Amino acid sequence: MGKMNWSFFGLFIIALIYGLTVNAISAGFVISKLWLWFMVPLGLKVITIFHSLGIGTVISAFTMGLTMLISSNRKENQDYMSGVVLIFVMPLAYFIVLFFGWIYHLLMVTFPNF
Repeated sequence: MGKMNWSFFGLFIIALIYGLTVNAISAGFVISKLWLWFMVPLGLKVITIFHSLGIGTVISAFTMGLTMLISSNRKENQDYMSGVVLIFVMPLAYFIVLFFGWIYHLLMVTFPNF
């Protein structure tokens, strides 16, 4: 039974990493194409996928708190504990976003024409 739990946990971690990777690459591709179609004709520079990953990270950093607050207010039995958890989770979430932004920045500097 213990072996099944570890195999499920390993499969969950692999699926999570795969899902986050596919999500990030898809978002970066879509943002870079939309930027190319709508912002470049206005005179702005073309951006790479890594630039668009950074832009997506900035947007999610500023909208994450609002999303979490709205979803916590939808609960029927909202208690003070959800507010306390939100207070402690948000700084951690921002540092996670900062970490991914740092990775995207390193990729952007390392591969400037990608």
